[in-house]
Amino acid sequence: LHNAILFGASTATVLDMIDAYPDAARISDKSNTSGELPIHLALQHGRSEEVIFALLIAHPESLERCKTVDTRKVSSFVRKALSQPFHYWQTKNLCSLSHT
Repeated sequence: LHNAILFGASTATVLDMIDAYPDAARISDKSNTSGELPIHLALQHGRSEEVIFALLIAHPESLERCKTVDTRKVSSFVRKALSQPFHYWQTKNLCSLSHT
């Protein structure tokens, strides 16, 4: 999942990966000392809102680790999503996202 996000896989591909293995959103990148989650890479590399929302749905607790991420480059919609409490994302499911 990290590589798919990092190397620009399509939104549909990333959403399919999250749908097939949602626990991948919880895996920290062991190749660096930062231990980035997929949500960090998605935010840093300007991935689609759908990808970011899917990652939040798959791992709502990742919000806590996103507080240090520079969000100036993301849309106001994403910034608002990041300001939601993690239990907001726990009530959502991946089926609500369209990936065409």
